[in-house]
Amino acid sequence: MHQLIKTAPVMSGDEAKIKPEYPGPEEILKTEFSDNFQVTLALFMVLLTTVLAILLKQNKYLRTVTQLIPESGMMLFFGVIVALIMAAIDDSLVNGHVVNSIQLPHTIIQHVLIAPIILHASYELYHPHFFGQIGTILIMAVVATLLNTIIIGLSLRYIFGSLFPSMNIFHCMTFAPIIAAVDPVAVLAVFEVVNADKALYFLVFGEALLNDGVTFVLYEGIKELATIPAEDMASVPIISYVYVLLSFLTAPLGGGLIGFVVGLASALVTKHTTEATAFLKPMLALLFAALAYGLTIVFGFSNILGLIAYGLTQERYAFGNMTVKASILTSNIVHTVAIIFETILFFILGCEFAAVGFYAVWDFALVVLFIIVISRILVTCGLCAIINRYTQRPINWKWQTLIIVGGLRGAISFAMVVTYEGPFHKLFYDTTLVVIFFTTIANGIITKPLVNYLGLKAESGVHTDYGLYYGYDQYVPGCLARGWGWLEDKIICRIFTKENAMHDAIVKEIMADEEKEAFKELQKERIHQKKPSMIVG
Repeated sequence: MHQLIKTAPVMSGDEAKIKPEYPGPEEILKTEFSDNFQVTLALFMVLLTTVLAILLKQNKYLRTVTQLIPESGMMLFFGVIVALIMAAIDDSLVNGHVVNSIQLPHTIIQHVLIAPIILHASYELYHPHFFGQIGTILIMAVVATLLNTIIIGLSLRYIFGSLFPSMNIFHCMTFAPIIAAVDPVAVLAVFEVVNADKALYFLVFGEALLNDGVTFVLYEGIKELATIPAEDMASVPIISYVYVLLSFLTAPLGGGLIGFVVGLASALVTKHTTEATAFLKPMLALLFAALAYGLTIVFGFSNILGLIAYGLTQERYAFGNMTVKASILTSNIVHTVAIIFETILFFILGCEFAAVGFYAVWDFALVVLFIIVISRILVTCGLCAIINRYTQRPINWKWQTLIIVGGLRGAISFAMVVTYEGPFHKLFYDTTLVVIFFTTIANGIITKPLVNYLGLKAESGVHTDYGLYYGYDQYVPGCLARGWGWLEDKIICRIFTKENAMHDAIVKEIMADEEKEAFKELQKERIHQKKPSMIVG
């Protein structure tokens, strides 16, 4: 983190002897512009963004605006406004010191702000609608992401090959996964507000979350080739390309395995804790999450897929070993931290967007926006046509429309582009910010009217029979499913969970519905109690 304040030059020893400094009026009120001021300013920005997020939900005028523009989009606008104000006073003097803007290291953004958001998303992902569509979600997350990355990379290379002769295929293919990453946070926020159909919601949300793990793996592998000078490309040995391809397998599999093993470890520890130490279980769950994340970084595996695997494993095996109060508390802590960090990230994105040099990137950004829209339309419609031949529940054109519109870019793309330090860094950085701003605002605005027009709102008060909905009654498990069922029943549950303590996704959904109903009843009771009574004089 750079020095926030430019301090005055320090006097030499001789000058100090000639001009001694005596205590003066400044002793009454000591104002120190140092790194401490930067920390204070950063904390103030956190408080400001949190207050703004509360106002968006509580103030009736702002709430009316958020019916049109999503909260993430509003935070982008707030960030732009604050950045412009700070730019106006950037060169002003405060007691002889110059105040500069705050700059966060990319490690803070990537490993501190993003991690809780992914963990919260993995908790949300543990739902019957996710597991009922797991095949379709994996195809859309893996195959569609690969196709989008290839189409975007090749298109950029051949469109801008003459404009940027030094931009080779590896530069384009490094930028492609950055801009192909769909942000699950933005999708979660937009689709929750519009109250979209639950099955559609988890299809888009699950595809977006797993998409991030795939794009991170592609980016980390290809960026190593992007830094090689053009004149040295011919001398790159074939084995280097083999290593890069192998990393596309080892990174996701290694990350998923670490997340699964650490998740089982958290289940084992919570199994052998008693009621006397139940208050420590939420802390243990979060510490194990940090351990899983740290191990994936140490071994160079996918930290996003590691956290997703950990969250799903913990939901299934560890939460059943906790009391209901402890499991809810754990989820609420992660949820709260994720909301705060999500708000901060979009605020930061708005601040960064205000500094984009549009004159230098407008043509590149417009072409990128056009390519990602066309690519998402072609890949989504093409894959859905193939999937519909083999699935019991076809993805109709209405769902396909919402899947296409759900391609919002956000914090995940930003977390990747800030770590890129190769050629065309500034061009890729500014273009990513433009794409994030445009897709968050434009796609967020048109989602709600589309959901209403297409009749895709979730039906309130209707409980889904998941066995009937996904045809579980007629489902005949194959060898792999039977093998996993035996492993889970005979080994995993016996070792890592208490008796009949496995946390089923359907049970979780029922408990969540009951909790919402209980909360509504409690709110009604409180409102009834607050009604003024007659005062007899």
